[in-house]
Amino acid sequence: EGLTGKGTNTPNPETKHEKPIFYSKIDLPKISDLEDTHFAKVYMVNRMISPSFLSRLYFAEDFKGFTYKVTNRQYDLNENEARIIIPFFDENKNLIAFQGRAFTNTKLRYITIKVDENAPKIFGLDTIDIKKQFYIVEGPIDSMFLPNCIAMAGSDISAKSLGKIANAMQDGMGTMVFDNEPRNIEIIKRMERVIDYGWKACIWPEYIKHKDLNDMIL
Repeated sequence: EGLTGKGTNTPNPETKHEKPIFYSKIDLPKISDLEDTHFAKVYMVNRMISPSFLSRLYFAEDFKGFTYKVTNRQYDLNENEARIIIPFFDENKNLIAFQGRAFTNTKLRYITIKVDENAPKIFGLDTIDIKKQFYIVEGPIDSMFLPNCIAMAGSDISAKSLGKIANAMQDGMGTMVFDNEPRNIEIIKRMERVIDYGWKACIWPEYIKHKDLNDMIL
């Protein structure tokens, strides 16, 4: 306002800091609560997902709408597309990310959305016990077929990305289980890096032809 000189009293500006909102509950129907004939439940049962995990998965009729509701951010997603929601929680049961699994043969079968931009894209942080033998796989669904297992959900494997889990890996408590793609150059590089760290890694025998754990189970 052009006020200058002695005696002018200018109040300190107020600064508001918005605290991030952390979700611990998801306002969607659980797969386990759907009718047995519902296509989403039929799909997951046919993939032989155990009932204990069906109660941890959700169904969204409108994935784009659900994403906006949780993140308050607009993404270039298909309108009114139904997807299975796989939630990622941290050790304190806060929702840090979620993955949407499509039912159709779309280019993006899996879409992972981060709620907390600073959190790692690791599925199973809320259930893993690093004091016992544990496993790390690539996809959340595959992790449902091994005990005490987490999934990196496409994240690059590194000591930094794993945090304190990396220390347990160094102590021999964990084993990396990559997909069975011996001709995939990127996966081979990741396996070599894990071995260079001194961590344990699963190397599939040649007689196993299936690509991942879920395929092997089926």
